[in-house]
Amino acid sequence: TNSPTSALSESPSSRPSYKPSQATSLPSKESSNPPSSIPSHKPSDITSSPSSAMFVRITKFSSEEKYYSNNKKWQTKLTFVLKDTENTKIKQAIISISYIYGSKTKTKTCISKSSGKCLIKLNKFSAATIESIGIIVDTIKTPDEHNYNPELNTKRDNCPLFSQTCPIITIEKPQ
Repeated sequence: TNSPTSALSESPSSRPSYKPSQATSLPSKESSNPPSSIPSHKPSDITSSPSSAMFVRITKFSSEEKYYSNNKKWQTKLTFVLKDTENTKIKQAIISISYIYGSKTKTKTCISKSSGKCLIKLNKFSAATIESIGIIVDTIKTPDEHNYNPELNTKRDNCPLFSQTCPIITIEKPQ
């Protein structure tokens, strides 16, 4: 008959059992395979220590001002270059800035290219009423969610731009 028995057989039965089998031995503490000299390209399950945190920073910042004599207005174009702490250019990061002029504050964003470069062209300002504008970096968001650390930004007068100690960059109207 095909009824189950308590005795073990040497050959498998034709019917699957729905009861898991018992382990025959415990796993050994030593690897059964010797190390290979060829890399496996598979990350190891063993981690030695956590890797240092990766941060994003502004490695270059510039502004280019242009005066329009026909309508007595001026405009500025801001250029940011983003890299991580390993000096890799950051692409597809979203930079959000605020710019302050007179009693107004407006915001603009840009997305960095594969070069890490991000350009923001601001509105035209009346040369008669707006002498300068203030620029603040509000946020930088990267696709891989690295944190933005303004204290690592490029420095001007020994102060990291857009950091806690130098949060606003002032741009003067061109002469």
